[in-house]
Amino acid sequence: MRIKISIVLLLIALMFPCINLNAAAAPGYAELQIEIDYINETIKLSGKSGSSAVKYMYSPLVSAAAEGAPKKQALEKWYPVYGDEINISKFIPKNDKNNGFVFAFRDADEIAGSDGLFKSRKTTTIIRGRPNVSSADFKNAIAYNPKTERIEIKESFGAYDYQVGLGSWIINNTSGFIPAASRYNPLGEVFVLRASAVPGSSFASNEFRLKIPRAPAAPKIRLNEKTGRLAGVQTNIQWSPSPNGQFVNFKDKTGSLSVFKDNINAFATEKDAAGNDCIAVYIRVAATDRLPTSPLQKLLIRKSLI
Repeated sequence: MRIKISIVLLLIALMFPCINLNAAAAPGYAELQIEIDYINETIKLSGKSGSSAVKYMYSPLVSAAAEGAPKKQALEKWYPVYGDEINISKFIPKNDKNNGFVFAFRDADEIAGSDGLFKSRKTTTIIRGRPNVSSADFKNAIAYNPKTERIEIKESFGAYDYQVGLGSWIINNTSGFIPAASRYNPLGEVFVLRASAVPGSSFASNEFRLKIPRAPAAPKIRLNEKTGRLAGVQTNIQWSPSPNGQFVNFKDKTGSLSVFKDNINAFATEKDAAGNDCIAVYIRVAATDRLPTSPLQKLLIRKSLI
């Protein structure tokens, strides 16, 4: 009986060579839906097989020519997708001067046919690399201003993303500046910037790194109670009655307390360790064309000395 069945199957195969005698055992495979998320640099998958959620497999960087080449498809290596999303950031070329790349996906429950192919296999469109912005264009549009303590961005650059140190990306900004105050970056910091992704069209661009210079050390002004003057004053040092207020340069190096007497009502009153009424003066080194302001020094001066 087995011999007769084998003979019949052989005759069918000879008469109809296109029929696959080992067809996939999962005729209800999922109709996969593929969505490229250019902002989060992921591919999102969806599809149902009956009432059950689909489990997926993926093959990275497949040949675009494999669509018309079954032998190439049969050689593709498949890996599981945990969940319904896959991060493709590491696959994106650094510039868009290449031919792009393609991902293939399939229903994990489908069994390959005798030819090694999967009916549920579906590929993405050709995915392009990152738009390339030249260093010259970055430098022309983005600059650090130590006097405003901001990274200033020209409007013509368009939307941008930025990252501070090891922090998360802050995406799709259109403001003309990024705060980079030395108060929060006393040791300097690296800001990384890029042109933002365009939804449904392109990924974020290549990156531009901008190093903020290290701030000068905070002043060490001291009050000489015998002379009633401040020691260590320089004309590049500024003072203010508030940490966030307007700062004024000392006019000379004498350290006279008269500058505070003229503005005494602007200062908050605090107690020193001995319980004396004092004014709180905030002091810093002024910014230059190259360096930002220093961290603040807070100095308590007894009102009785003014």
